[in-house]
Amino acid sequence: MGESSVRLTVRAGVCALALALAAPQALGAEPLRVVTYNIFLGAALGKPERPRADLGLALERNHRLEGWDILALQEICLADGAWQVDYFQDLLRSRGETPHLSVAEVDPDTENAQMSKCRRAQATLSRFPILDEGVIRLPQIHRERRIVLWSDIAVGPEPGDRLRVYNVHLDNKGKKLVAVDGRWTQMQAVLAHFRAWRDEHPERPVIFLGDFNSVNRIFDFWIEETTIRRMREILAPTLPRFTPTFMLGWKLDWIFYGGLRLLDSRALKLPYADHFPVVADFVPLER
Repeated sequence: MGESSVRLTVRAGVCALALALAAPQALGAEPLRVVTYNIFLGAALGKPERPRADLGLALERNHRLEGWDILALQEICLADGAWQVDYFQDLLRSRGETPHLSVAEVDPDTENAQMSKCRRAQATLSRFPILDEGVIRLPQIHRERRIVLWSDIAVGPEPGDRLRVYNVHLDNKGKKLVAVDGRWTQMQAVLAHFRAWRDEHPERPVIFLGDFNSVNRIFDFWIEETTIRRMREILAPTLPRFTPTFMLGWKLDWIFYGGLRLLDSRALKLPYADHFPVVADFVPLER
């Protein structure tokens, strides 16, 4: 897969056909399964010439993950022809689905050797058509820049079935060891974008998901920091109680939602990254 195929594009020209193909499997016929996963630079995927199948098999055969509809990835690499992106797209292809992709490189100008070699990115994959997409560049509070990737996904044939997804990855550090205030500064930029969209689309469903790096003060990590407390005032978390999503016991990864009804949510302690995937199943609100 070349660089041109992973650039952000607006797919307006193919939306009508894609919607027609997707309509028989529209949201409402079955639950919508959403997954967020920080994959630690794809460490478990192996090398481009010899990819490992383990993570892909877990995503497709674990009964709590299989059949996912939307997969939001953080710390995926675009190096070596973006083969990691192809790895996950092939999971949908193996099901006979057409993969739809939003992807953006986080910080092309970084001087961090590890990140530069990886070409770290965020990606949102969907079996439903992606109608629009974009990137929010966050205030820089550490060495590297961070982004939020947003996507409008047609999870059903009606205009009200457009789902806005914000794929989030906030900073884990700032000028101090932790960056509670910095993360809240970053999230305010995202919420400003969200409010402007919400003013125009007051009834549409929305999901914020990803790695919020919500470590608070490290030693009292069960106490929620400003970003999480304020997000709770706006949207509902799928895991309202403290649930570790990181190998050291912190709750860093979240799914927040509005305009949908939650059926179930869980964090799965898989061995493929330092983070655990968070999964949520939704159905539409009754109209």
